[in-house]
Amino acid sequence: MTPREYFDELNKYAKAHQKGGAPSKPIKEDITFSENLLKSYKINNLKDAFFVFAALNYLNFAAKTTKKYGFKHYIEPFINQTLDTVTTVKFYLENDSKGDVVYVSFFDFVFSFHATGISKSLASKLKRFKRINFDGIKKQVVAQYILDKAKEMINKGASKKVIAPSSSSTNTNIKVNKKLINLSCDYTIYSESSINKMYHISYF
Repeated sequence: MTPREYFDELNKYAKAHQKGGAPSKPIKEDITFSENLLKSYKINNLKDAFFVFAALNYLNFAAKTTKKYGFKHYIEPFINQTLDTVTTVKFYLENDSKGDVVYVSFFDFVFSFHATGISKSLASKLKRFKRINFDGIKKQVVAQYILDKAKEMINKGASKKVIAPSSSSTNTNIKVNKKLINLSCDYTIYSESSINKMYHISYF
């Protein structure tokens, strides 16, 4: 599966689950996971970029409950990292009724972030890029699913097994692109084939 095909399938899932797709509350362990990820992760390729922006999207979703927006100060450095290393991820900044909004496009799979507080120099740069038109598909509604898929994608390169949500609680360490991340949350290990059957989305 090519990257475009992968993100097309992910977009179809997000569109189909716009109503009733999000849990009533974010998972505390995944909030911690995402926060810890942003503190040290480095973007080297497309999969890394998707991992990071999936985590930012999750914290954006969680903020509706936690009212914590500190994650936004990570947006600018990760935009810069991505611009330096990944040519296929596109960015654009525009003004809407809520102020500045940054769009991040993975082959037309678009994340959006409002009131990011990015610098004037970066904002000016992003405004000069090709316009990204938001498709109306809210990624926060399926933030849990997107984060889980990003974890699977990254872990696929480190192991023949992938991480998926579970009702059982374990403290698990996994190696992700030679970076050790402490999950410390509710996960169980499934075979890669079983996950693919569950989600019907393969990897590029």
